[in-house]
Amino acid sequence: SKAPQRTRIVIGVTWCRISDFKHMDGVYINPNGHIVSDIALAPSDSNTIYVSFNALSTCCNTFLFKTTTGGMSCSGNCGEPQGPQAWKVLTNIPHISTGDSHQDFIENGFNYIKSITISDKDPNVLWIGFGTDKLDKIDFKVYRSNDGGESWLPDEEGLPDYPVTKIIYVNGSNNELFLGTWNGVYYKKVDSPCQKYGTGLPHAYVSEMEM
Repeated sequence: SKAPQRTRIVIGVTWCRISDFKHMDGVYINPNGHIVSDIALAPSDSNTIYVSFNALSTCCNTFLFKTTTGGMSCSGNCGEPQGPQAWKVLTNIPHISTGDSHQDFIENGFNYIKSITISDKDPNVLWIGFGTDKLDKIDFKVYRSNDGGESWLPDEEGLPDYPVTKIIYVNGSNNELFLGTWNGVYYKKVDSPCQKYGTGLPHAYVSEMEM
C-alpha cells in the first residue's frame, strides 16, 4: 500500500536574529567552545534581555550580554541584524583574578554561568548561578546584582558547595528564589540563608525547574 503523505505547515512564524556577538569589540566567540546557556527576559520590561554564553573547560571564558532595546533590529526580510549596536558585555561578572592573565584564563574556564533570573519588579535586579567543572573547589555559586549587572555580590549563604543548575525568581514575592543544584533543590527568602526544599525529593542533579 502507498504510504500516506505528511505535510508540515508553519503559520505566522518568522525568526529574526537580534544579536551579533561575534562582531562586538573585545569579544572572542569560539564556535567550538561557546553555547548559549541561558536567556532571561525581564518581566517588567520586555526590552531588557540578558544572555549568558557558556564555555567549554579551559577553552574559553563565559560571557554575559545585556540589551535594553530588545536586541538589534532586523532588516525587512529578517536577514542580517541592522542598525546600531544594542548589546553590551557585562565585564564585571565574578571571576578569578590572580594577576597572571594566562592562569586567570585557565581558572575561569572551569566556571560558567548556568542560569539567570530577574526580579519581576525591576529589570536591573537579577541573579546568576554558576556551574563548574572543577568540583574539588567551588569558586562561585549564586550572585546578585542590583544595578543591571554592573556589580555583583554573593547571595549564597547556607547553600552547600554544589554547582547551580537553575534559579527561579518567585514572581510577586520579596526576592524569594528556588535554586536547582547538583544535589537537590534549595529555597531562599530575601536576606535569609538557603534551605533544603522538598520532603522526599531525591539527592539528585536538577536539570530543569519551572513554576
